[in-house]
Amino acid sequence: SSSSSSSSGGGFGGGGLGGGMSSAPAPSPTIDSTITEAEAQADMTFSEGEADCSNEELPTFWLDMCARIDTNTSSVVNLVLNPERYTGYNGSHVWSAIYQENCLVRTGTADNICYEERVLYRLLSGMHAATNVHIARYYHAPSKRKGREDWEPDLPYFRRQFDGHPERLKNLHFAFVVLLRALARASPYLASYAYVAGVSASEDASTSSLVQRLLDSAILRSCAPAFSAFDEGLLFREQQASWWSLKKQFKSVFHNVSTVLDCVSCQKCRLHAKVTMLGFGAALKMLLLPTELLPTSSSRDEIVAFLNTLTKFSTAIHYVKELTALQYDQYFKAQPLPSPLGTNVDAVGAVAPTAAAAAAAAAAAAVA
Repeated sequence: SSSSSSSSGGGFGGGGLGGGMSSAPAPSPTIDSTITEAEAQADMTFSEGEADCSNEELPTFWLDMCARIDTNTSSVVNLVLNPERYTGYNGSHVWSAIYQENCLVRTGTADNICYEERVLYRLLSGMHAATNVHIARYYHAPSKRKGREDWEPDLPYFRRQFDGHPERLKNLHFAFVVLLRALARASPYLASYAYVAGVSASEDASTSSLVQRLLDSAILRSCAPAFSAFDEGLLFREQQASWWSLKKQFKSVFHNVSTVLDCVSCQKCRLHAKVTMLGFGAALKMLLLPTELLPTSSSRDEIVAFLNTLTKFSTAIHYVKELTALQYDQYFKAQPLPSPLGTNVDAVGAVAPTAAAAAAAAAAAAVA
């Protein structure tokens, strides 16, 4: 995916689903803003158009999904130099505000949750899970004193976030399916897009080639059965009162959640949160707009964010498997050797060490 973005903020660093904090020393949350002159020039060559998005009956209604996620072309950030990992920031209060904003005002009981609200909640929960997986995988910074040459995972953090919460990993997979559906629908447009990073002509050609490989991938085609986990065609079919617009409420909630990100004081945390929300917004536009509008619907920032968000969720799913395997290794190393006469080794081996491992297996099976 593309490696630079002009989003102005930074990833939900440490806060986690449970909001717990560790006493581990935190690295600096400051963004590395290093870019080359060629990259800066390339970013300045892109401009965005405007359209009237107020009339929900018009096909252009969804064009401003990303309008509340401010980007600043005077501050371009190379995402390769700013990977998502532990920063020490406790973002639990921000997550609480985000979930509170995910409410479509309507008549009826508190349990009367519509399909659209469930989709929003699962996307946000999936984003939360992906963030925590990355934090768990890259938690302990390199330290000569402690003999760490690279970033190392924190399995207790991983357990705290996912033990007893299989729905969090299921929502991680659900959000990934939504992104894959958007990728498949927008494939013709993405295949012809001009991927100019500003590094060199060979780098630009390599980027285009990699995107083409992704779009033509047999693996992507093999994922088609999993796409049934979400169908954008089911959105906004409910009969509505004349005074209430489900589409406008949906867009308003997405905008409100995006605005909450400005409350994040950690730069790197805000950066990754905004990139993910921008990626979600781009994906929703790819799914909800008519296909003939796709070539003019997304800005460069949105394409960059979409591809990086797709990468974030893909790697998070990979890290879940990696961390779960480490959990298994740690669990069995801690167990006493079985008695030759009194213990059935197969029976011991069949016991799942953590709920997170079981949840990962169940979630993977759900989308396999």
